[in-house]
Amino acid sequence: MNILFLHGKLSTPETSHSALAIKTFFTAKGMTVFIPDYKPNDSSKQEIEQFLNSYIKDNNILADDTAIIGISLGGYWALNTANKKYFEMSLDDFKCILLNPALDYYDDAIYPVNDLPVTCFLNEDDELLDSHKTYDYLKSRCDCRLFKTGGHRMSNINELLPDIEKAVNKFSPSGITND
Repeated sequence: MNILFLHGKLSTPETSHSALAIKTFFTAKGMTVFIPDYKPNDSSKQEIEQFLNSYIKDNNILADDTAIIGISLGGYWALNTANKKYFEMSLDDFKCILLNPALDYYDDAIYPVNDLPVTCFLNEDDELLDSHKTYDYLKSRCDCRLFKTGGHRMSNINELLPDIEKAVNKFSPSGITND
């Protein structure tokens, strides 16, 4: 099982607290964690799409063996990537986990969430995004969970890791092994 983690707009693989927590947690479970630096602050939407397409192909990342986890703008890209046909897959194979996603970052965003297995984690005290607006949009479309505290940058990520693992496991054909 693999994790493809997409960081937020102002983060990098090295500076994202959530990326480091996800990598440490899931690597200890024997999983491979990919954290590409797709440079969302310096790249156009088209450049990011091209980069992610190439990254997925170059690293032989397969939908039936991978969960995409994205935080903030990375949440937008996780959902966008899941909805693209980068993967030869059935929709039953794909896993998408969103952490305080910035779903309305681009004006032309379209979210056919109910076609994908998606779990979303939101913090009510998100200081950048309206978590209640996102929750209201997603609650009938996916497994959406709202937490009191943790802010936009998910300072509560370590407490959420077991629930994130369950979300990955829920969609995984074989589940995560804890050898």
